[in-house]
Amino acid sequence: MAAFIDDFDDDPFAARWTQEMGSAAYDSTDDEIDVSFTGSHVILSYLANGPGSIEHEAQVTAIAGDDRVLGPAVRIDGAGPDAYTLDLDDDDNLRIRRIIAGGTEDVISNQVSGVTFTVGNWYTLRLAAAGGVGSNVALSAWVFDHGTSKPSLGGSGNWQGVDASPHITATDTEANRLDGASHANCGIGGRSASNADYDTRLDFWKERAISDRGGVGPTLPWLPRQTNLHGPTGAQMIPGGMTPPNRP
Repeated sequence: MAAFIDDFDDDPFAARWTQEMGSAAYDSTDDEIDVSFTGSHVILSYLANGPGSIEHEAQVTAIAGDDRVLGPAVRIDGAGPDAYTLDLDDDDNLRIRRIIAGGTEDVISNQVSGVTFTVGNWYTLRLAAAGGVGSNVALSAWVFDHGTSKPSLGGSGNWQGVDASPHITATDTEANRLDGASHANCGIGGRSASNADYDTRLDFWKERAISDRGGVGPTLPWLPRQTNLHGPTGAQMIPGGMTPPNRP
């Protein structure tokens, strides 16, 4: 699967990342990125390997700061800079924002995520953007709470959430939606914690094109009881040799 992973085990700003907006620094002690709150957004863009499509997604694992967790960014165009960003706040809301030219901020979605925000817990936030060039942008967001212990590669290195069941969804139909071929990068973005000196500790970032998910699809239902498929003993069977559960 064409997914790229960065665990920040060396300085990411030396070659493969660029700071499009805001202020960030490499923490060589923890192999993480720390972001300073400057009263505006942060957009960090990953340049080494593009997802190959504007239909893409990214996720990042970070510790909860003073009042929010900084998340991933998609549809980045560094010339703006433009991006959709994601963060989780202390009201348990996931907030998707559209940033235009590094200044205009529009909240595309602000919904209770079903996940409780706890300062000091590690979270993985994931954001996906679907829809081709010139089309409305379908946005999906996931969040996973790892608790107080730093996970390994964002939770065994897996993509968090179930592809068919994001925590929140939204569709950007506005004229200034990010739907151009130049909106091709993924990264990290959003608003950081309000304490300017807080150690945001961003780690375990991943990106991929949505087409690279692989194996994503609906779960096949059990066949109805009256199926005519039978095993060698006459027991009702389904393809693969599994016996379905009893049903009323």
